[in-house]
Amino acid sequence: MPLSLHNPFVQDVEDAPLSTFDTFHTVVKSVYGIGTFCMPIAFACTGYVGGILLTIFLSCLYIYGIHLTVKCMAEVSDRVGGEVTMGKAYAYASKSRIFGHFVNVLLILLHTSIAVLYIYFISENLKSVSNFIWETEVNTRIIVAVVTICIIPVFLIRDVQYLVPLNIAGNVLTLLIIGYVIVNTILKTLEVGKFEMAGSVIKYDVHLFVGCSVLSFSSVGVMVKIASKMAEPEKYLGWWGTLNRAACFVLCTNVIWGVISYGILGDTQYFPFLENYSFADGLQFKLVAAALVYLTYPLNGYVVVDTIFNEYINKTGDLNHPLRIEFIVRIIFLLISGCCALALSFALPIIKFICWLAFSLLNVGFPAYMKLTLGYDEYDRKWLWRVLHISIVVLGILVAYCIASSAFYDSKIYYTDKEPFWIKPNVEID
Repeated sequence: MPLSLHNPFVQDVEDAPLSTFDTFHTVVKSVYGIGTFCMPIAFACTGYVGGILLTIFLSCLYIYGIHLTVKCMAEVSDRVGGEVTMGKAYAYASKSRIFGHFVNVLLILLHTSIAVLYIYFISENLKSVSNFIWETEVNTRIIVAVVTICIIPVFLIRDVQYLVPLNIAGNVLTLLIIGYVIVNTILKTLEVGKFEMAGSVIKYDVHLFVGCSVLSFSSVGVMVKIASKMAEPEKYLGWWGTLNRAACFVLCTNVIWGVISYGILGDTQYFPFLENYSFADGLQFKLVAAALVYLTYPLNGYVVVDTIFNEYINKTGDLNHPLRIEFIVRIIFLLISGCCALALSFALPIIKFICWLAFSLLNVGFPAYMKLTLGYDEYDRKWLWRVLHISIVVLGILVAYCIASSAFYDSKIYYTDKEPFWIKPNVEID
């Protein structure tokens, strides 16, 4: 599709301050986090070969979905003569405002669920560290409350430009964990003189891989909304645009991290993943992991606040005291996600299911459907593109089925205390 379709997104530099460097780190940070730490467990579902192949395939599928969404939004924006949001683009393509609102609800549910998981993840890691330091059990609810309060300062940063330093810091912390594991493995190999890879070459639990790795490749809300915040949005897409470069970087780190960690731990893994390492390393990993996820929360929450505030509260742009009201919306959203995190010990599989299902629809099925409804006037061989996008819709249904199956498996384990298939009982991990 011609890059000129991005012209409706062009704004003054003051209103769209992100450079390609800023956008690269923002896109990478939107993916780095909980999903990254799930990659070794995902590899335990499919082995080395299956894990590498599925990582490449799902990365390409999800990022192509982002390409389709941004291109279709630009096409709709060109047709209506003004900038459009994701929900409005779907409403125009489907000729139904209800469908546009449904997309917005899914987007809000997706990123709210991720926000809840972030708070719970930070709290559980800090609880584990505090239990070790003070040798006493700390109530999880107290830690969740403290974490929620501590998020307020960074979450009140409303301009995406000023989140870039937090994003860069989070990316560095993620790479520090991965680099530490790699260097430590190399040093131990040199000391012993050999390194034996644990685990299996190939396994066939594809649906569990899809479920475990669903947040490891893409963040649909951030990746779509960030395009309109660039000073040069025409550089976002393309074969070697900012989005693809960031996706390739994430893909490489996911493969390296998944292969090396799976090679160290093999099929004997515990969940959550950071419990697999020795306690000395585990404490460091947990503190660093809690810090990097803490730095990710504002970027994820930005998607929800931007959708609610600009599409429902201030959609006409003439609201009195908009800054004050936006801060109130941010505090309410943070309190809701914190309260949900308090109840997460009971509702974890349910929140995961909502998150994963919304992700599969917004990132795979819906973008292809939107392109099918908009047509292919600028394409040659229209039938070929139609077949491709119909196939992607079918793949989206299959991904949703895999996610539902994985969520059911998680629920069965979670509510019946049954051990997952990848855990071998009575095996101690150093």
